[in-house]
Amino acid sequence: MNIRLFRTVRLRRAGCATTSRVSRAITVISRSVEWAFGAASRAPVTLKQLLISAVLETPAQQHPLSVEDKIKCYGIYKRLHSATEDTIKLSVEEVALLKAAAGAIYVPLVLGQLFEMLEGEFT
Repeated sequence: MNIRLFRTVRLRRAGCATTSRVSRAITVISRSVEWAFGAASRAPVTLKQLLISAVLETPAQQHPLSVEDKIKCYGIYKRLHSATEDTIKLSVEEVALLKAAAGAIYVPLVLGQLFEMLEGEFT
């Protein structure tokens, strides 16, 4: 599968009220991405950034990964981190692993967009 890495993800929906839990989750995601990429500005969050955060930050106590999956996540991380082109080719198994890792840490607003982008349905 060819995945477009530099599509932006909206952390808030226009006109939608957010609960304090969702607002806190969005703040955590924003800070996590800023920490991981040194982006102190309000630059748009990209799919690449969210995928890298997902493979590096999967909480072990809630969704344990096998040693084999952790090694695969590291391999995916290296490929994502070094990617300079707009697209990257990932196997179906790698996409499934990314979805599982992202599902463990992201709120539905972010996760839904991430899944749409990975499945090529994002408009």
